[in-house]
Amino acid sequence: MSRRHGQGRQFGNGLVNYADYYNYYAQYFRRLAVSRANWSGLPDTINVDYMERQLFYRPITVFKDEIIGWLALPFSQIGNRDVYGDPVSIMAVGDNGYTHQLKPGEFFILWPTRSREAPATRCDLFARRLSTVDRIIGVNVYAQKTPVVVVAPKEKIFSYKNAMIAIDGDIPVIEAYEGFNVDGSGEGVKSINTQAPYHGRELYELKTQYFNEALTYLGIPNVTMQKKERVISDEVNRALGGVYMSQADFSYPRLQLVEFFSQFGYDVKYSFNDGEEVGTSEPLRTDSSVDL
Repeated sequence: MSRRHGQGRQFGNGLVNYADYYNYYAQYFRRLAVSRANWSGLPDTINVDYMERQLFYRPITVFKDEIIGWLALPFSQIGNRDVYGDPVSIMAVGDNGYTHQLKPGEFFILWPTRSREAPATRCDLFARRLSTVDRIIGVNVYAQKTPVVVVAPKEKIFSYKNAMIAIDGDIPVIEAYEGFNVDGSGEGVKSINTQAPYHGRELYELKTQYFNEALTYLGIPNVTMQKKERVISDEVNRALGGVYMSQADFSYPRLQLVEFFSQFGYDVKYSFNDGEEVGTSEPLRTDSSVDL
C-alpha cells in the first residue's frame, strides 16, 4: 500500500463514508418492509419469511406442486399477457434450480402492493436521501473540530500532514525545527479559519422529515408535525391519512391471498404489523381486514 493511500485512509477514518450510511439505511428499511405482515394458517410448505423477502423486490406466484404441496416462489413470464396486463402462463423458479411451468388457472399471482409497486425501489431512494443528509451532518460536525486550513513550507508539508492526522486522533503533537516561528514569521506554520457554521439542528430536522416520509410510505405511524402545543386528535388522524392508505395498499393483495386459500378450506389470517404491540401474544389487528 502506498504511503499516500495510507494517509487517505487515516484521514477518512474521521468520517463515516457515504456507502456505510447507505448500507445502514438500505438494510434498515428492508427489515421494516419485510416485517409488516403477520400471517397465520398458511400451509406449512410456504415459507412466510421467504415470501415477504421476495415481495420486497418482485411479485411471486402461489401454486400447488403435486409432490411438495403449496409453494410461494418468484416467477418469469411465458408468452403474452392478457388484456389487463397479467401474465397468461408463467414459470415458477426456486433458489435451488427448481422450476415449474404453470398454465392459466393453475396459479395465483401475489403482487407486492395493490399498485403492484415493489418497495425496494422507493426504499432505495429514501436510503440515498438519508445517507446524503447524514454525510453532510458528519462533515458539518467534523468541521467544528478543526475549522482551519494549515499552511506550511513546501518541504514541511508531509510533517504537517502527519501532525494533522495525529490531531484528528486526539494525539498530542510537538513540532520543532530550525526556522520555526509560532508568530507566523519566517517558516512558521499558518492557519486559515474556514469559519464553518454549525447547521446540525436544521440538518437533523431535515433528516427527521425524510425518515418520517419513509415510514409513511411503509405504512408505519410516525410523528410528522413539529409543534410545541398539544396536537389534537383530528390533526393526528389527518396526519396519519397517508399511513393508513399505505397500509391499505400493502394489505390489499395479501387479503386477496387470504380469500384465495379460503376456497381450499384454509383458515388463513393476515394483519398489518405497525410495530405498536411488538412482543404480545395477541395479533395487532384481529379482523384480518383493512378498509379499502
